[in-house]
Amino acid sequence: MILANQATGNEGQACTVSQINLYIKNMFLRDYALQRLCVKGEVSNCKYHSSGHIYFTIKDKASQLSCVMFSTYRKNLGFRLQEGQNVIVQGNISVYERDGKYQMYAVGITQEGAGQLYEEYEKLKNAPLKINRSHILWENGFRIRVFLQRNGGRAAQTHGKYIVT
Repeated sequence: MILANQATGNEGQACTVSQINLYIKNMFLRDYALQRLCVKGEVSNCKYHSSGHIYFTIKDKASQLSCVMFSTYRKNLGFRLQEGQNVIVQGNISVYERDGKYQMYAVGITQEGAGQLYEEYEKLKNAPLKINRSHILWENGFRIRVFLQRNGGRAAQTHGKYIVT
């Protein structure tokens, strides 16, 4: 490899492109700081591939970073990734050996700003309510007492507040 060539003085022996890319990939893999990252930026060039993977770029005013989210992680994505969204991408950086390019491998993406709180709100809002015989709802671990109204509607009491549904 490179270091072996320099150390032995065998400058006439050349490495292959594949060897160089593998060496650089291994350098990335050994760098702990590149294994657990959160990077924020604006989404651009977002493409949903037929395989289920998402290919996109995140950018700021001065730079950009190519990213991929494989279909196994895409299942946990609670929103549709679109151009211009401000997001925080969690994952690691490595080298795609075939092309010799580094990119971020996303394992999670959250929207910035309203972000995580907004996503949790949407999950709660869209979660089905479960009711048992005593008219007490259990929603995401919270106990909610339900009062049936004469007009056919219902009101729920949670933390001392009534919500008409």
